[in-house]
Amino acid sequence: MVRLASGALFWLIIVYAFVALLVELFGQSEGSLVFREPTLNCSDLISGRDYELLPVLCNESRRPIRVIGAGANCGSNGCVSVAGLPVEIAAGERHLLDVRFEAGVPGRFEQELPIYTDWPSQPYLVLRIEGVVRSGDPSDDREPTDE
Repeated sequence: MVRLASGALFWLIIVYAFVALLVELFGQSEGSLVFREPTLNCSDLISGRDYELLPVLCNESRRPIRVIGAGANCGSNGCVSVAGLPVEIAAGERHLLDVRFEAGVPGRFEQELPIYTDWPSQPYLVLRIEGVVRSGDPSDDREPTDE
C-alpha cells in the first residue's frame, strides 16, 4: 500500500512539473505592456505648432511585445498620431513612444489614443492626452474656454 501511494505521488509530481514547464514555454506570462504615466498632461501648447511627446512604455512581461500600430485621433484642439511603428519591446525593457501632437484651436482638450499590440491577452492599451492649447499670440494669457 505504501508502495502504491509513493508511486502515485511520484507520478503526480511528474505531471505537475510537466504542466508547469508547458505553461512556462507556451502559456501567457504574467505582466503586460503599460505606460509609466497613463495620462500625459500637456499645458501651454501653442496653436498651430507641432509637438513631440515621448511617453514611456514598459514591458512588464517575460516575453517581447510588438507594438503594431496606433489610431490617429483628431479634434478641434489638435491631432495626435504615433510615428516609428511597428516596434518590438524586449521583456523587462522600456521604450519611448514617438507621439506627435499638432495643436489646433485654443482650449482645453482630452484625447484617447489606442495603441495596438501583438499580445493576445492585451490587444490594445490606451494613452490619454489632456491639456491646454493656447493662442499663438504671446499677449493672450487669458484662460482658454471649452468651446
